[in-house]
Amino acid sequence: HTGVRRPKEQYGLYPVLRQLGIVRGSTPRFLAEINRQMADGPSGEEAEERLSSREILLSRTAMWHMVRDFARIALRQREVAVKNLEHIKPPEDEPLNGKRVVVSLDGGRIRIRTNRKLDDQTSARNFTTDKCEPKLFAIYCIDEKGNKDRNGNVIYDGTIQSTEHIFELLKLKLKQLGVSQAKLLVIIGDGAPWIWKGVSDLRATLGLETLRIIEIIDWA
Repeated sequence: HTGVRRPKEQYGLYPVLRQLGIVRGSTPRFLAEINRQMADGPSGEEAEERLSSREILLSRTAMWHMVRDFARIALRQREVAVKNLEHIKPPEDEPLNGKRVVVSLDGGRIRIRTNRKLDDQTSARNFTTDKCEPKLFAIYCIDEKGNKDRNGNVIYDGTIQSTEHIFELLKLKLKQLGVSQAKLLVIIGDGAPWIWKGVSDLRATLGLETLRIIEIIDWA
């Protein structure tokens, strides 16, 4: 990362390096380390200082590019896993074995800035902001009294894609955690129809016919 611009003829596509996860000269381990430092916060400047103390000299712009590259790799791996859901096997210890599991689903609203071209384009009118509904879920465990397990993890994921896609992600994560061995599955959501329409397919796809499933509508 010298910042020196190379001639056009020195650029190229290297499929073997790409398959190894090497992006723009950075290995997956190095990209993961940069992402961890950026996630630890509290700012890009702080991450830059921590890395420089280890003789890793990078600008914040370069680090943000690496965060984007790492995220693209992770998203690509996730998409491959979703397409091969039937081949996914839970870990041997099956984290949800005998647990009371809660899945909470919700949607929101954001605006996506999209550039547009106009004949009378000005600096104040060269983009539009389309409404979009991000869809999210959280997975966690509770005890016999319904209290959240303080020693357990909370797993979050989401997408701004379709309703079908959020349920594909949920199926993937539940299967990876071994939900079929859980004691109980509780699904919580508001009155949005897309949430409850996907529950029956979730049960069938993951083979949860014998698992007790409780659906709770949070009208608040």
